[in-house]
Amino acid sequence: MIRLPRPVREVSRNWRILLLSFALASAAWHVAQDKLNFARLFAEVPVQVRVPEGLSLLRLEPATVVVRLRGLERDLRAVNPASVEVDLDLTGLDGGPEVRAVIRNRDVRFPGNFQVADVSPREVDLVIDAMAERSVPVKPRIRGTPAGGVEFELRTTPATARVSGPRSLIANLESIATEEIDIDGLRQSRTVVVPLAAPPDVPWIRLDPSRVQVELQVVDRSVAREFEGIPIRILEAAGRRADLITVPAEAAVTLAGRADVVASL
Repeated sequence: MIRLPRPVREVSRNWRILLLSFALASAAWHVAQDKLNFARLFAEVPVQVRVPEGLSLLRLEPATVVVRLRGLERDLRAVNPASVEVDLDLTGLDGGPEVRAVIRNRDVRFPGNFQVADVSPREVDLVIDAMAERSVPVKPRIRGTPAGGVEFELRTTPATARVSGPRSLIANLESIATEEIDIDGLRQSRTVVVPLAAPPDVPWIRLDPSRVQVELQVVDRSVAREFEGIPIRILEAAGRRADLITVPAEAAVTLAGRADVVASL
């Protein structure tokens, strides 16, 4: 009878335990791989474009892309979507004005140690224009209705802003608006600092300053109204009566005040 070496005998005796251990180790390995290969989609990732000095971005299509990152699940789930962007460096561009640019994996910016699995679409179309600058008036935008009859005069400091961007669009820009100022129910004068708002069709312009101060000053627009034929009555002390006659018996009265109040009389 052939006697097997002891290690071989131990394996033959405990093969079920060994098989179970192997299965558990294999499962653990696959779970770890799944965690490491976790993928997350980031939609509407903004595309930022840097162009040569003296030029400005006029149009970008599309302005956002979809990015898929791969890495450790716990870390990927913690990424703020606002921290993911595409940075296209075209400062060495030689040509134009119409350009088709390819987004490479290294153009994607994000916090952490991940891999770029995909970018869709991979190409964006750009139109480049010469840079221009000009000063335009600032116009505050108002939302809401103040308390009954109250009127405001607006004073903006500074009254103009320096705008720089694509020449073909800047040339037709007549003013720059502020973000909306809510005056709903407002009764008293107020001073606010609000950002300037780039026109929706010119998102890549630069504004200097980026914020302005707006004073909302209550305006006293008093009006007068004359009431004729108002009877004149004498108020007598309690318990006393006298035959009194007023001459004249009627009078004309002029009242002055807020237009809405006077009009309601």
